[in-house]
Amino acid sequence: MLKRLLVAALFLFTAQPAAALDRYWNYARILASGAPAPSATITIYDTGTLNLSTIYSDDLAIPTPKANPFTADANAYLFFYAANGAYDVTLSGGGIV
Repeated sequence: MLKRLLVAALFLFTAQPAAALDRYWNYARILASGAPAPSATITIYDTGTLNLSTIYSDDLAIPTPKANPFTADANAYLFFYAANGAYDVTLSGGGIV
C-alpha cells in the first residue's frame, strides 16, 4: 500500500509541460525614408511599465532565454517568443533619428 501511495505522490508533483509561447516578429522599418533600421536595439517591456519582459529565442518545452534588450539583424528583422499578452516595444540606434 505504501509503495502505491508513493508512486501516486510522485506523479502528482511531476512538472507539467510549459505553456506554449507566442512568437512576435516584425521588421524595424522606422526610418523617415521607410527603409529598415538594421542592427537597431530592441527592448521589450511589460505593458505600461519599465519592467523588462521575460522573452525567449524558441518555444521548446524548456524555452531558451533571450537577452532583453537584443539587436535586430542586418536586415532589421526581429523576433522573440513570450507568454501570450501585450508588450511595449522600443527601438533605438541603427540609424534611427
